Amino acid sequence: MDEYFKLSSQRTLRTCHVIGSSEPGPLYGIEFLSFTYVVGKLTLQLLAPRWKSLSHRGRPLISLNPNVYWEQAVILFWPHPGEFLSWPPEKRFGDDMIDTFIESVQ
Repeated sequence: MDEYFKLSSQRTLRTCHVIGSSEPGPLYGIEFLSFTYVVGKLTLQLLAPRWKSLSHRGRPLISLNPNVYWEQAVILFWPHPGEFLSWPPEKRFGDDMIDTFIESVQ
């Protein structure tokens, strides 16, 4: 795994996806907008939840955390976790890992 994080990205990319589950479970009825923006060595990803049904709007939504695989390369800064943020992350994405990272939320 570590060899994938050693390289630095030198590209520009943006993606936008709407993701939802039709299977019963904790994510049922919620859809997420995933927006990823990559410029040079910086990758930002926004994952915003909303209820599919207007009748559920106003109910609390859940927050998703990155998979353990990405933990050392991702910094969750909103909602603020209530602790100091350390920058830069321990690991960095290489060009070959950015697409995998984007697809990990789909």
